[in-house]
Amino acid sequence: MSEPEHPEPPPGAVLREACEAADLVEALEQALAAAGLTAPPEREDDFVQFLLGPFDAALVGRVHPATAAHLIASVREQVARVDESHMRVRADAHGEHEAITLPPPSSATALEESYEDLATGAIHTRATPVFGIRVASNAPGDRLWAIVSHEPSLVRAAQEAAPSDVDVVVASSMAVLKGALGRAAASGAILLDAEAPSIRLERAIEVLIEAGAEARVVLWRMDRAARERLHDRAPATRRWLPCDHEVTPAEIVRLLAL
Repeated sequence: MSEPEHPEPPPGAVLREACEAADLVEALEQALAAAGLTAPPEREDDFVQFLLGPFDAALVGRVHPATAAHLIASVREQVARVDESHMRVRADAHGEHEAITLPPPSSATALEESYEDLATGAIHTRATPVFGIRVASNAPGDRLWAIVSHEPSLVRAAQEAAPSDVDVVVASSMAVLKGALGRAAASGAILLDAEAPSIRLERAIEVLIEAGAEARVVLWRMDRAARERLHDRAPATRRWLPCDHEVTPAEIVRLLAL
């Protein structure tokens, strides 16, 4: 039997097409840069590792975790069908029936388990944490999460989930925020809640810009138009991680812990 007239696309092409359809090409390029690659791996095992590693990490903050899991599962299923098709062609050509090796199961189950572990705190004790959350190092000196929000569920989630070496500070005044910035180094994190800030948001943003904060800044619940105006006025804020309304407090805490 001859090779198919229209050969199936390689895994990298399948992934790029999915990213283009979902407007996530920028996330793919970020993942490739993080992995030191110019194109997704073609070997199945390496491709799956790239999907579940650098690519999954690049989706954090861009789309809801359930959307990310669905996208990755869909790409893996498409690639599995391509591999199965190729193996059938080879088997027919040789008059043999070869066993088809499929990739590991969908990550949907892993997604549910990870949320359960996050709720119980078990995630902080794993040698290989899911979703790239780092285990607390217990190194000398404290890390700090500065929360500019009076959303009770967010404050509670941060206080309950913070590792032992993280101090959670709710910025109840500009003085508290400035003091937190003095302590927060590159390992710290700052959460700005545009919908329910604990202090005046405009002034908090100005202070962060003036201080040239090195800490990770997560900008939650600010609409796209307002973000674009902010980026135009202060280009440095493009480094901040934007999260829309559908991102939950538990997911925000995951981002602070990265």
